[in-house]
Amino acid sequence: PDPILLLGRFALSAPYLESAIGNFGGLSNLSGMLADKGFPAPLAFAVIAAASELAGSAAVIDGFSGAEYLQFMKNVGFVDGFLVLAATEPGRFSFDA
Repeated sequence: PDPILLLGRFALSAPYLESAIGNFGGLSNLSGMLADKGFPAPLAFAVIAAASELAGSAAVIDGFSGAEYLQFMKNVGFVDGFLVLAATEPGRFSFDA
């Protein structure tokens, strides 16, 4: 069962690992996209995003619990959402408008 579990962990992390490698290879593209969206320090955020995907993939391959990985990715999603909120205006339907 151990080789099968290892193969399963590789398969589970493969999409994230591929994305991380692509993001590191295209940091200028990713940071340009973030800059177009108005993110401050877009290159730093691009590096953080790629490193997060790489670290998460490595954790799953290493045998880090899948449930803990899902918690980690959920938290990354929350951080992403709050960064978007911080980088944009509240819009016309806010209480501040």
